[in-house]
Amino acid sequence: MKLTFRYPIYPTQTQEQTLLAWFDHLCALQNSARNNRKFAHEEEGRFVSQGEQEKLLKVAREKYADFRAVPQDFQASVLKRVDKA
Repeated sequence: MKLTFRYPIYPTQTQEQTLLAWFDHLCALQNSARNNRKFAHEEEGRFVSQGEQEKLLKVAREKYADFRAVPQDFQASVLKRVDKA
């Protein structure tokens, strides 16, 4: 049996807006990563690895400010979850 304890958080309004913006960004990133894999498999017949997507993420972080606004480890964990799925 796995026991867990949930710690409630009470963010300020600014923190809550930041967390929601991060959540929206991570949802879009996950959908984009899944579509990237699906397109590559259906159209090109190849497999896209987590490493390839992390390289694309690195380029996007250099180019776009909204990618830099979200912590990179959060983005990497999204790509890892997509790889497991």
